[in-house]
Amino acid sequence: MSGRRIRGGCIIDGCDKPHRGKGYCTKHLTRVTRYGSPFIIKLDRQGSRTNEEYFWSKVNLTANPDKCWLWKGFLKPRYYPQLRLSGVPWRGNKYAWFLKTGDADPQGVIRHSCDNRACVNPRHMEIGTYADNSRDMVERGRSCKGERHHGHKITEQDVSVIRQRLGQGEKQSDIGRDYGLNQASIGRIKRGEAWSHV
Repeated sequence: MSGRRIRGGCIIDGCDKPHRGKGYCTKHLTRVTRYGSPFIIKLDRQGSRTNEEYFWSKVNLTANPDKCWLWKGFLKPRYYPQLRLSGVPWRGNKYAWFLKTGDADPQGVIRHSCDNRACVNPRHMEIGTYADNSRDMVERGRSCKGERHHGHKITEQDVSVIRQRLGQGEKQSDIGRDYGLNQASIGRIKRGEAWSHV
C-alpha cells in the first residue's frame, strides 16, 4: 500500500529514517536508483561525485604531502572542519582519518602533530588518549590559563606585583581589595596554586 510506513530503519549507518525499499530510506533509495550507490551525491549539472571526491574538493591540497592541507569548507572559529556526507555529519579530520585507515570509529582521540585544527592532512594525525591530547594542549601553550582564560581578572604583571607585596608582608585582604579579588584568591597565588606558570 503506498504511503504506508515500513517497519525498520535505513541500513545506512547513522541514518535513522524508516526504510522504504531494499532496506534504504527514501533519500538513499533515490540515490541508488539514480546513481547506483547510496553514497553518491549530486552536486552539479555536470554529473555526480562520490563522498571522497566531494571531501577533497573542499581541501586546499599542496604539492608537498608534509605540509598542512587546509580545509576550505565550513569552519566555525575554534572548531574542527565540519561537513555532511550522505546526510551524516562528519568532522573533517575524522573523515580524512577514515579515508587513510578505513576506520570510521577510531578508539581514542585523533591528535594533530601540526596543532592546526583546519588541517586535514592524514600524515599529521595519530590516535592517542584524552590524556595525550590534554598533555599536548599544555605543552603547546593552548590551555586556557592565566590571561588566556575568559574569566581572568588580573594580568601576569599584576601577579608579579601581588607576589612582591606579599613578600613585603602586606595583608592578603588589603591586596585583594586593590585587585577586586578575595583573600582566598590571593592565598592561592601566594601558595602557587593559581597562576603557577608566572
